[in-house]
Amino acid sequence: MTEWEKRLIALLYASEVCFSEKLLEPSLILLYSAIDIFGSLETENGIASRKSFEDWVIRYLDLVKLQCTASDIYGARCGLIHTLRPDSGYSTKGNARLLGYAWGTKRVEDLREASIKMKSTRYAFVQIEDLHAAVREGLRIFLDEVKTQPVRLQMVEKNVGRMLNNLDPKILQAYIKKA
Repeated sequence: MTEWEKRLIALLYASEVCFSEKLLEPSLILLYSAIDIFGSLETENGIASRKSFEDWVIRYLDLVKLQCTASDIYGARCGLIHTLRPDSGYSTKGNARLLGYAWGTKRVEDLREASIKMKSTRYAFVQIEDLHAAVREGLRIFLDEVKTQPVRLQMVEKNVGRMLNNLDPKILQAYIKKA
């Protein structure tokens, strides 16, 4: 496993650690940020966008099982990352439903049933554990695909090279001495 693969996996691990500590918002923020990063790896400039986020979600998450759309997930991402709210400018404009979450012993089916009884179509509901599992599986599939496709691997590695790096101080000092 390469160092950059470990770094991507570490993002999911951090999200799951937060979730296990019942830090729900930080867990989801890390999870949505991870999807942003994963999607950005296959853009020409390495910069995340709504399109790169939604494209990655459509390609790698089981949206039928999650019962929401890539736009719903993107709208939830915008709300949480920017304002720690379920709504966002994207959802307010009608481009996405609001995401409601169930976790642990809470059941997403109960949320869906209540929404139906209220005749509300404003919400989609996801089980946080299912969302984590879907992103974990999506990353596994993504990494497996990229390793077998040289053109994609080259683009991903180029964009990974632009990521923040933790430079060993000894290497930096050796460079300074040589320069």
